[in-house]
Amino acid sequence: MDTVSAPEGCPAFPPARRHAYEHPELYYEFQDHEPAAKVTLPTGDVVRLITRFEDAKQILIDRENIYSRKLLCEPDAPWFSTLRPPPGMLTTSDPPENTRLRRLAAGCFTARKVKAMEPRMQAVTDRLLDAMEDMTPPVNLVETLSLPVPIAMICQLLGVPPDGEALVHDWCNSLLTITADSPEELMAQQMKMAGYILELAEVKRKEPSDDLMGSLVAAMDEGKLDDGELIMLIMFLCIAGHETTLSMINGAVVTLLDNPEHKQRFMTDPSCVDAYVEELIRVNPIGDGGPLAIVTKDVEIGGTKIAAGEAVLVPVGAANRDHRRYENPGAFMPERDNRDHLGFGGGAHSCLGAPLARLELRIALTSLFKRFPTLRLAVDREELQLKPTMSLHTLHTLPMTW
Repeated sequence: MDTVSAPEGCPAFPPARRHAYEHPELYYEFQDHEPAAKVTLPTGDVVRLITRFEDAKQILIDRENIYSRKLLCEPDAPWFSTLRPPPGMLTTSDPPENTRLRRLAAGCFTARKVKAMEPRMQAVTDRLLDAMEDMTPPVNLVETLSLPVPIAMICQLLGVPPDGEALVHDWCNSLLTITADSPEELMAQQMKMAGYILELAEVKRKEPSDDLMGSLVAAMDEGKLDDGELIMLIMFLCIAGHETTLSMINGAVVTLLDNPEHKQRFMTDPSCVDAYVEELIRVNPIGDGGPLAIVTKDVEIGGTKIAAGEAVLVPVGAANRDHRRYENPGAFMPERDNRDHLGFGGGAHSCLGAPLARLELRIALTSLFKRFPTLRLAVDREELQLKPTMSLHTLHTLPMTW
């Protein structure tokens, strides 16, 4: 399906980029002059783009339950792609339904559970870097490191066997397209993934396990979860648990290479790593998109009156580069106070996998630059291109040499 033309006065979203890591000037223009601008999604739907940090934070936290995700499932509601969002996902539900679903999964993302994964994560990373060391550069870092680490970790946590990792990635990659595939093609991929999840659930029912799939099957048997909710929860966590971190690792590598003085400290001073990771998350959004919601009562945002029934979209990457919150917001400054960045959202919909993503970034980046201290891009930075049909910032390739 072709991208729909934007109505007059409503710029197309996402904005065009000359290369993968260009921050669109349009975001800065909106922040200063039109912080709740109307934009047109690839489907032709018009939404309000909320680009200032404090406005975005207010929507994400949503203490008054003004911004509904559940209403996105209505037939006439706006959406990013040709495939309508299914109800019952974490991204298309509101409290208390959303709270119930989060609780069923949250136990597998605790700091203790994630910490227990560290030895396995380090071993996977080391094995991948061993293989990379034996290759003749240039190599594609997407294939050699930034994809295999998060897909292995999320599949381990969920209980997907190693031989299912490639299938999961292919299905998720397809479901994240914006308009490249027809609704029928997207639905076919979704049904294949749903069938795989149900088959795996039956295996877990016969052979109980202590992974997330095992605990969710037990919850189903206790009447706390139905088949559809299981499918939507696992499908969402598969996507959110690896495509996002893949994007973050790629962006973080490029950012460190762009800042050699910071890269040197990152390689030699373990005490700085956590602060560096937070700043890398702030300046490297996982995509142009962000939380989309329907306003349930008239509100005013950034001086603009927004009527009940309108949709608001929060591009977190834009909000995290608002000069009202951060001095020189486009600069990589790991010494700054960025503890309230919005890289993992906020409020009831904050990212469940934040502890896992932080650990994956820390281990992947420290291990990579320790093993390859002379690592550098094998192409000009401006040649790096995002996949045009992905709603996340996924690179075609990230060629590296050393």
